[in-house]
Amino acid sequence: MAKSKLDGKRLTLLEAAEQGDHGALLAAVVGRLATALDSADVHARDVAALARQLCEVSRELETRAAADAAQAEYEAALAAVGGDPMAAVVAQLDGFRADV
Repeated sequence: MAKSKLDGKRLTLLEAAEQGDHGALLAAVVGRLATALDSADVHARDVAALARQLCEVSRELETRAAADAAQAEYEAALAAVGGDPMAAVVAQLDGFRADV
């Protein structure tokens, strides 16, 4: 389940939805689907659909996390060059070249 940004407490689906954070909601959905799949009460006919949904939502959550990381990297580069967007992009490209 998703954890609250404030206190680290796991969020229910309702709490995550009320928080208005799409990432927290996706994480809560992943937790709920995983819980359903782990349940002894899950019907065999439901396992494939639940597993498919779990994979799909997990991929979306990973994509969102990667986008958030890229945005944070850009903002750090922007701050490092005094707020010049073009210089920030050049700094990021220089960083990519150094990694290759």
